[in-house]
Amino acid sequence: MKNIYSAKNLINSSFFVHFILHVKIPDIEKLCIRIDEIVRENPEYCTEDNFDSMSNAITALALFEMFKNKGDSFVQAYYHVAQPFWEYCKELEYKVYKKTWSKKACDKMIRRLPDILWGDLKKDFKTDALPSVSQASSFQTDSCIYYSFFKKYKLTDIAAMFCYGENIVFGGMKNIKFEILKSLILDGKPCEISLSKDPPD
Repeated sequence: MKNIYSAKNLINSSFFVHFILHVKIPDIEKLCIRIDEIVRENPEYCTEDNFDSMSNAITALALFEMFKNKGDSFVQAYYHVAQPFWEYCKELEYKVYKKTWSKKACDKMIRRLPDILWGDLKKDFKTDALPSVSQASSFQTDSCIYYSFFKKYKLTDIAAMFCYGENIVFGGMKNIKFEILKSLILDGKPCEISLSKDPPD
């Protein structure tokens, strides 16, 4: 396995690094050991190309298991992981929201949003544009690395945490309506995301 997948590197590259640094995490050494184990369990996912996605997924899984092992219920462990992630998303929401005030900015954002959403991660999510109607664009995701990875551990609720993060970041945009119409996790069907002018011209 490439050295980039060391526990320290995964934690430092994940959304959760600030949470881990500012909250006293019990058994940080055990957390790192478990991260290394998860990497060895998933050679098919842990490639150099998938590092950005997997740094978040592996760290989230290891944190969830850590809280469960110290006695939290499923729900408590879930929210111990989800809360700092969603707080991070709220910070991103403000940055995105500021960019969608004017009509010109709105039009630009709708054109660029697929790249902002997935960017270099398109290979992890296999996303394609769907036929669009006036004032709206739709995109379908046939495969999601988060869904596939967490399904292996029977923890697709954590995969859903990442979906809800997108709703937080992009759901508050001014002049753009962002909707997840279908979901691999919730519906068992390819995810479908719609972007439309809100309100329309």
